[in-house]
Amino acid sequence: MYKTAIITGGGRGIGKETALLLAKNGLNIVVCSRTQAEIDSVVEEIKKFNNNTFGVKCDVSMPLEVDQLIQRTVDSFKGVDILVNNARIAFISKLVDTSEEQWNKTLDINLKGTFLCTKAVLPFMLRS
Repeated sequence: MYKTAIITGGGRGIGKETALLLAKNGLNIVVCSRTQAEIDSVVEEIKKFNNNTFGVKCDVSMPLEVDQLIQRTVDSFKGVDILVNNARIAFISKLVDTSEEQWNKTLDINLKGTFLCTKAVLPFMLRS
């Protein structure tokens, strides 16, 4: 049985490269991002050598979207073995120029998103 990995922030950068590396090593891959075009591009690239992949558009700061991501993964691959909490956001500005809205969005994606994804996937990981 193949292991299954979810990579949040898998549409580009480190997340994309992680997804490609794990896929090349035979894992089932679920690419998660907020941008559908990025998801489609990475999934298409993976499918050149590994058909056990799909993508899910998901904002990791939204509990319902995270739950749907995990459930779709479990329904498709019967479990989750690896979670790469790579989703992040960064506003490059001086602190005095950073709005409270930008600060809250950073915390929601970078911290709350990690919490929500880990919490949602943990029951399935503990079963295996």
